[in-house]
Amino acid sequence: MSFLGLVWTIYGVFSSKKLKKSIISEKNMILDKISGIKRIMQSHLDKIYTDRKSQNDQTLNTVHIREEDIKALRDNLENFEERLKEIK
Repeated sequence: MSFLGLVWTIYGVFSSKKLKKSIISEKNMILDKISGIKRIMQSHLDKIYTDRKSQNDQTLNTVHIREEDIKALRDNLENFEERLKEIK
């Protein structure tokens, strides 16, 4: 029985390490996607601030978003959604 217990313990340690690596990998993927979305949103916010300053109008609170920016953000979110669905 003690040999079986030893084998089971070793298996548990190795599988725990594998699970930890997998969780850290997924965590890093989520952080990367969130950072990408935040960068895009910050660039739009910077455009608003620049427009306010250049036009000397503090009431400006909109920015024109290019079609490519919207598609990139949409694709980023779709990839993120697919990765989350793959996590079991």
